[in-house]
Amino acid sequence: MEAINGDSLSFQEAAARTGLDFTVIENAIQAGLLTQSYSKGTRRIPSENVKRFNARYVPLACLAKKLGTSTKRLLRECLQHRLPTVLLPRSSGRGDQPIVGKEHANLLTGTKI
Repeated sequence: MEAINGDSLSFQEAAARTGLDFTVIENAIQAGLLTQSYSKGTRRIPSENVKRFNARYVPLACLAKKLGTSTKRLLRECLQHRLPTVLLPRSSGRGDQPIVGKEHANLLTGTKI
């Protein structure tokens, strides 16, 4: 657990800024992709941590939207080309949200993300 240094975000705000589904934020913390801190008894995500996440990862849903394709298609490509993908379970039970490292996203798009 990190102490709050500077700005922090609610889980909803962190979800919006990372492109993650709100229902995977807790699992992203458990997976070590995000960290949490406490402020006045409320769990928060340090904004610097969100910046680090965004510098390293991209949710396939965001990439699919940018490319005008589907998340499922991009996930198939990741699996076909053996690109490392992290699947974050949604607490809503709607299935997993796949994310990929930026260096691998660049291979999928052919451009720098």
